[in-house]
Amino acid sequence: MGKILVIKHGALGDVIQATEAFRTIKEAHKNDIIVAMTRKPFVDFIKKMSFFNEVIIDSYPKISIVNYYKTLSLIASFDKVYDLQHSRRTKRYFKLLNLFGKLPITSTIPVKINRDISAFDIFREQLKIENINNYGTVPYLDFMKENIEHFNLPANFALIVAGCSARGIHKQWTPEGFAEVTEYLILKNITPVFVGTDHDLEIINKIIKLIKKPDFINLCSKTNLNQLASIARKAKLALTVDTGPAHIIGGVGCKTFIMFNNKYTNAKKSLAIGKSVIGLEYSNLLTVSADQIIERLKIVV
Repeated sequence: MGKILVIKHGALGDVIQATEAFRTIKEAHKNDIIVAMTRKPFVDFIKKMSFFNEVIIDSYPKISIVNYYKTLSLIASFDKVYDLQHSRRTKRYFKLLNLFGKLPITSTIPVKINRDISAFDIFREQLKIENINNYGTVPYLDFMKENIEHFNLPANFALIVAGCSARGIHKQWTPEGFAEVTEYLILKNITPVFVGTDHDLEIINKIIKLIKKPDFINLCSKTNLNQLASIARKAKLALTVDTGPAHIIGGVGCKTFIMFNNKYTNAKKSLAIGKSVIGLEYSNLLTVSADQIIERLKIVV
């Protein structure tokens, strides 16, 4: 029985794109002990996947030499490491371990690979080198299920994801645009359902104030990630900015329209992976009208 370490730090969208890699690594090492190393915000989420015997936190010891030594010693204790982070941080770990002759067998990003593709596809190519060939076509999100009956959702509804992280403020669309699309959906007898975290309350409240007919549902800060996945499986469609929850919504099969600001984001690399995901790419998202978005939604509405 060997000891296997899988490194994936985040963010949310990156972890979602790695779930299929987690699944196939687990199948390839059924008789081994598999440990995930991640950042603190994703520990509980990764534990729910049941692919790992243990999930540990990489605190990224920038300053403390003692902590750095502990992290390197921990990595050195494994027989094999799958680096799914592909960052300067993990490269630094491996260089130092190699310097001291303590580097385990390591799987990382192939040297000759097109970097202009999604992380999901990069993982496929990485695992091929390890003779792991049962890699699927979408993230593995079957574990993301939770009862949502208490939300009393209608039969015909659309998810609206308007907010993103503080670092991704350039990815946002205008409240006015979202309000107009929301009113269009209401006219088509599709109930808009707003979802997001506490951080998204500000922009969602701005949108709500602009909506003339309040036939919508506001679930912002009222759902966890598993509930979001379960809701998305029942939604007619979703309109979202480029943010982590879009990877869950699109990954579970919802018809998902994701708006990209090409000035800041490479849609080829960042588009959520799913059977029904459509990227809406614009050079300046703030100048895009609601009519432009509505025209794209008409293939579903």
